[in-house]
Amino acid sequence: MTALIALALIGPWKAFEFVEPQANGISIQALVSLPKLGAKDMAKLEIIAGAIPKQTLEYPRREMLMVTGGEPAKCEITPDLLRMVVNVPPDKLKAGIGVMESLVRDATLTQENLDAAAQELPVPDYWSAALNPFSLPAVKVKADEAQALYHRVLRPERILLIVGGKFASGDAQQEWARRMERWTAGKEQTGYFDISAPADRDRNPGPVTTIDLAVAPLAAGDSGLPSKILALYALGTGKGSSLFRVVRERLGWSYRQEAVLSPTRDGWLPRLLIACIPTADMAERVKTIKANLLDDISSWTPATRDRAIGMAKAVLINQVPFNPLYVLGNSPVGNSLEDRTFLAGYWQLKTGNPWDPVAIFESMKQVSLDDLKEQATSMLTTEIPRVLPGG
Repeated sequence: MTALIALALIGPWKAFEFVEPQANGISIQALVSLPKLGAKDMAKLEIIAGAIPKQTLEYPRREMLMVTGGEPAKCEITPDLLRMVVNVPPDKLKAGIGVMESLVRDATLTQENLDAAAQELPVPDYWSAALNPFSLPAVKVKADEAQALYHRVLRPERILLIVGGKFASGDAQQEWARRMERWTAGKEQTGYFDISAPADRDRNPGPVTTIDLAVAPLAAGDSGLPSKILALYALGTGKGSSLFRVVRERLGWSYRQEAVLSPTRDGWLPRLLIACIPTADMAERVKTIKANLLDDISSWTPATRDRAIGMAKAVLINQVPFNPLYVLGNSPVGNSLEDRTFLAGYWQLKTGNPWDPVAIFESMKQVSLDDLKEQATSMLTTEIPRVLPGG
């Protein structure tokens, strides 16, 4: 699918277009880079994110749904950003951008909406708990403090607008610029945010134990990112991966096993996640898994590399939704217009470069078998095991 990508820097804000003439709709998204927040403020922001789409000064919920054709706007947080999404029909570009402006500037955070959002927070299952190993505290947020935190986080210089789908190039940027010119945020205050660190989870909900082999974080500008992602394909994506062969087939210990790339404020964290039955000898099992994985890596052949390249091509070029990029919370990036639009903006926001899957894939094709083994071995020799016991 051919897409026209354009970035405009407009004053202190940025607008990014991802034009797909073949699309049958428009996805309008605001990606807000988070400042460094402590555990209490992140917990409060999670509730605020649930309340934002319920109502704004200009758009009660019913009016929003009239613009979107019945699809609710949504807002969510990940460790690195707050994301708002407004999906609209192709003839509602300007109206949809109007809704987005209202969401980022004028959300009505009533106590009723905040209390409802707190009740709607999802209860983590074993996999989402493994993906999010930090536990936020239980908090109550009052309307006045919610409004203050909302305005502290949502500032024009932190926002990247990404609009994807069927519309004329330049129209989204022009409409966003027209609206943003009216926004005077003033000087940012300092010394306000909570600085308490989030606590590590000490147990997994339910009966399943998870093992998390997390390696050294990757910076957003890491020049070796394509080769490291390719190593994740070889290590833990699909039934032909090392994780599947070793932990599922050879040892018979896992229910589920995947390599994932989780977001951090400054980049990403490569991880090998394994869900298994609780046992008393889990520490020894972690050592056995690691030793067997290192042994498996040493036996990789050109066929191993070809399989990883094939998996990368399926995702990057053919857009098969089988992706280790878990940068949307509990789900990998998929192939919907919403997800494609998000990834185009997210990559620009994180790396400063346009999302170019063809160029990334071409870089992966240059990775030799020896380089692939070296990257994978490096991940296993620097891993930091985390076990969340279930049961």
